[in-house]
This record gives sequence, structure tokens and C-alpha cells, in this order.
Amino acid sequence: MTTNPPDNVPTMLRVAGGKLTNASTVDGRAAGYYTSPNLGGQVTTIGARWTFTQRGGTRGAMALLISHGALHRPFSVHLVITPNLWTFGIWPPDGSVPGELETLQSQRFQVPLDEDGTQVYEAQVEINGERADIELPDGEHQTVIDQRIADWAGSFATFEAYSDQGLTDSRVGFTEIWAQSQRV
Repeated sequence: MTTNPPDNVPTMLRVAGGKLTNASTVDGRAAGYYTSPNLGGQVTTIGARWTFTQRGGTRGAMALLISHGALHRPFSVHLVITPNLWTFGIWPPDGSVPGELETLQSQRFQVPLDEDGTQVYEAQVEINGERADIELPDGEHQTVIDQRIADWAGSFATFEAYSDQGLTDSRVGFTEIWAQSQRV
């Protein structure tokens, strides 16, 4: 497990109240990550069940990532879900131009997701070559096709709890996380 900012212990994911969550004390951007060990082949499925708990500020985010190395770019999958919207993108390798997250598709939820800390949501991404099939927490299904999804496929799955304002953003609490790989 790791954090951003580095080594900020309250931001590190831990089990509390039956959920994998964090309690950031950072006044600014904060993220806790759990990265799987090398799964021995390209990740073909990544998913999670989680809750959002309102804390009086802006909305936090849950993210699912797939990478070649443990939380190291490029990311062939970068799915972010907040109570208001979802985005799917890819993140090029270090040194690339442009070198930032590239959003390939995004959409607002027709009805925002509850932030009551009890409603459990589920999302999953299935990868088949250049195609990502996304099951969203509102029951919608989306497909994204981009050659970089296949080109940057990796054997590490990362689960992220993110906040722009670590002291007040809604908190993510994972109740279940999973990933599958296929040996090549």
C-alpha cells in the first residue's frame, strides 16, 4: 500500500468498520492505493464494491487502474468514479508528450450516487485487447476502444481512494476488490 503525499500514514488504506478506507489529514490532494502483486499475466478484469461517506466537502473518488509495474505508468485503464460522474482514460508512459492522463470517455450520472456510507456500489472493467467493457454503478454499460488499452496492458491492479481536499471530501470505503489475469 502506498499514499500520495508519500508516507502520510492517515491517508494509507486500512480496514476500518469492515471497509478498506483511509482518513486523510492532508489539507489538499490525498490518495491511498492498494496494488496487487504481479498477477502473472495481463489483467482482464478489475472491479470493486464500495461506499461513499459524505464529510461536508466536495466529492471524493474511487479509481481502478491497470499497469505494467506496481503503480507505475503507463496505465492502460484509469477508471474514476465520483458520486456525480465517471471518467475512463489511459495514462501514457513516463517521458511521453503529452504525459498526462488522457480521458477517452466520461459522463455525468443522471442521479448522483448516495454518500450515506451504507449504499454499496459496484463497477467492473473487462479488457479484451483494445476494448474495455465497463459496468457502471448506475447499471449502465459502456465500451471504450483504443489501441493503447492493448498496447499498455499490464499485470498489476490498483484500487485508489482519492480526494482533492483530504480533510473534507467524501470518503471511499471498499467492501470488496478483485482482479483476474490471463497468462500470455
